[in-house]
Amino acid sequence: MQQIINFMKRNYKYLVLVALAAFGLWSFVQQKDPFKNQSILQVTNMILEKGHYQPRAINDFFSKELHQDYIEALDPSKRFFTQEDIAKLSKYKRELDDEIKANDLTFFDLSYQLLKVRIADYDSIYTSMLDKPFDYTKKEIINTDYDKLPYAKDKLALQERWKKSLKLMTLARIYTEEQEDIEKAKDSAAFVKRDFNTLEKEARKGTKNSMEDFFIGLNEQEKDDYFAIYNNTIAEEFDPHTSYFAPRKKEQFNASMSGKIIGIGARLRKKKDYINIVELIPGGPAWKSKKFESGDIILKVAEGNKEPIDVVGMRIDKAISYIKGKKGTEVRLTIKKVDGSIEIIPLIRDVVELGDTFAKSAVIEANNKRVGLINLPGFYADFSDRSRRDAASDVKKELEKLKKENVAGIVLDLRYNGGGSLSTAVKIGGFFIDEGPIVQTKYSGKSAEVLNDTDSDVVWDGALVILVNEFSASASEILAAAMQDYKRAIIIGSKQTFGKGTVQRVLDLNRYSNSPDDLGALKLTIEKFYRINGGATQIEGVKPNIIVPDRLDELDVYERDMEDALPHDSVPKATYKKWDNYLNYNAVAQAGQNSVDANPYFKLIRKNADWIYKQQHDYKTSLSYQAYKADLERIEQFSKQFDTLDKYKNELKIMSPESEKVLMLNDTVLKAKVISWHKELQKDLYLEEGVKAVLALKSK
Repeated sequence: MQQIINFMKRNYKYLVLVALAAFGLWSFVQQKDPFKNQSILQVTNMILEKGHYQPRAINDFFSKELHQDYIEALDPSKRFFTQEDIAKLSKYKRELDDEIKANDLTFFDLSYQLLKVRIADYDSIYTSMLDKPFDYTKKEIINTDYDKLPYAKDKLALQERWKKSLKLMTLARIYTEEQEDIEKAKDSAAFVKRDFNTLEKEARKGTKNSMEDFFIGLNEQEKDDYFAIYNNTIAEEFDPHTSYFAPRKKEQFNASMSGKIIGIGARLRKKKDYINIVELIPGGPAWKSKKFESGDIILKVAEGNKEPIDVVGMRIDKAISYIKGKKGTEVRLTIKKVDGSIEIIPLIRDVVELGDTFAKSAVIEANNKRVGLINLPGFYADFSDRSRRDAASDVKKELEKLKKENVAGIVLDLRYNGGGSLSTAVKIGGFFIDEGPIVQTKYSGKSAEVLNDTDSDVVWDGALVILVNEFSASASEILAAAMQDYKRAIIIGSKQTFGKGTVQRVLDLNRYSNSPDDLGALKLTIEKFYRINGGATQIEGVKPNIIVPDRLDELDVYERDMEDALPHDSVPKATYKKWDNYLNYNAVAQAGQNSVDANPYFKLIRKNADWIYKQQHDYKTSLSYQAYKADLERIEQFSKQFDTLDKYKNELKIMSPESEKVLMLNDTVLKAKVISWHKELQKDLYLEEGVKAVLALKSK
């Protein structure tokens, strides 16, 4: 809340101008705004221009980028527009900047009308394409590299593209159903497997049902829905974290802030035709299953044993409506893993409580010594109710618990920690140093402000190691960077952290307009983080002292891979004194790196990462069933060499602190969660390296 107040103070004169201008423009509206979308466009443009951390010039260059990105958002798989259509729309390539300034929606109206016509065209032909079997012996290839794929020359060429797409969807269904029959036959000798013709007929029917649902969804989209896409594309040209929330999306966002999520516990994003898993929520069913990871694609969704629904090409909110459901019910997801293999994973829907994301600790015995582990999934805080628990106070409690266990060092696990409250990160950093700067923040056009730990009390002055990975972001990066700059902690993790060094605030557009309609909200980038050494965490993230291979190392999962990400830069270094209690900080880092490089398991992980990269960049798929099947079987066979990674078990002895053991005596739910967590820790290669490093650190 204080950060919001600071932002409003610093940008008060700009936001007042925005509000007054919007009020003057729309105060004549009495009951319903006949120019609602123009209102949204006008207010959005003014806020972006006056409030964004690094506002872009709205010129011809901006216009060309917006034109390309918006058309791509409308037709990501290039299955609706032809080259002739693109030529019509390209007449406006250099005019969108002028239209935005003039509050003119001519281009938007044209693109909307043209898309509706094309949707009607292909809504009427896919059925006939699925009325009879495809030729599954024909040697043909489909290319799904849509970024490089040219638009179809004409309607005839586009129909051929549709035919290939429908054939691929049907092939995938045949293969999945065939594999299910094989598994059922293993379980029951009485089970009779379906022949190919039966599988093929049922698969075409399933594809037809999916396409009916797909077009129903498209036809349900109203003009305002497409305008929301247009306005959001404008916002995202400024940076990938600035975005527009239409009224319905704003309600969903507000609901997500309540601290409870019902479903599988995964954050999803639509990329081209596919629903991608971008983050697993700690404590959720998907996270607990340990069968999902960022980059997995959801192909189909089934309610228990019912017929699965194909969600490829489906609107993301529609797909999510199938994935969500009542607590305790089963959903079966057909997943294309990052390595290209196909897997059906059943999950029991549950309520993901905030309590599942609280800090927790364990005691680890190794080499006749004890090490404390603290897992911190997020930097949580409730600024509206100071009496509620927050990450800083919880971490302090866990540190005090572990000190009573006479641990020789602490491993702080920030893997998959996407950030949260900056003030809690500053407080936690202060637990490990006397006093001094933790982070620098900077608003546009202002000098950097140093946020200090002013408390000279040190909660833990012993050995410290921090674990990170490519999904450690924002406040996680700030804490890890500060401890690295002080040489207070050895950082262990993938080649770098995520690289998000920006801060966003959500602004209700209705505050800047007198329109009677709900205009939605704008999530706006207003501020940047900087390390105390002056470098931004933006783009570059934090590079660990000991780099360990990760399966997703080579994939485009970082901030730097996002279009229009703000650049890395620097500010003057803050004044701070490095921690001087270690005798062998650099030597431990080098020894740890040597240990990782020589470890055969990490070599296998590196090989797996290369394999996954290759699979992710193979955009050509055979549409001959035998070749398609052989390719998937080859992928599955090759990936078996990595099964040993799932079976790995370290030699660490994992225990609960004594205070937790007492609680578990009367809390069976807590006991079950702790046992499950400890089992996962025993499979953790990275934790093992963290324990080695923390035990190797010597203090004066």
